[in-house]
Amino acid sequence: MKNDLIIRFFISGISIRQFALFEDVYKQDEPYEVRAEFRFSINKNDRIISLGNTFSFYQKDVLVLIIEVTHNFSIDQKSWNDLRKPDNRIQIPKNFLTHLMMIATGTSRGILYAKTQRTKLSNLILQPFNVSSFIKDDFIEA
Repeated sequence: MKNDLIIRFFISGISIRQFALFEDVYKQDEPYEVRAEFRFSINKNDRIISLGNTFSFYQKDVLVLIIEVTHNFSIDQKSWNDLRKPDNRIQIPKNFLTHLMMIATGTSRGILYAKTQRTKLSNLILQPFNVSSFIKDDFIEA
């Protein structure tokens, strides 16, 4: 697939699927680690790419916070046609998926910030990280 492909899109939905914080097990002065997961799916009828992300915050293998958010991106008709392979499957370039992941991660970071205000966990921050390490190749519809 061409790397210079311009894909026109807009954010058509954001949904918080899960948010839980466990103040009773959180220790203010202990370091934490964040485990990230990303999932992609497509809706061909509506030209939507859905990206789900989950960020789980742990202290010594004890879960202290989890946030799961789904982001829907609607793709322009011409751009969708450009993503179609000769066998009619959709192929989404790795660099575009990385771009969507950066948008989704930033959105989740903002949700996390807003939802932890005035709690013991308000100092938990989703630090910047290289989302491209989560994607090896283009996404090709199965």
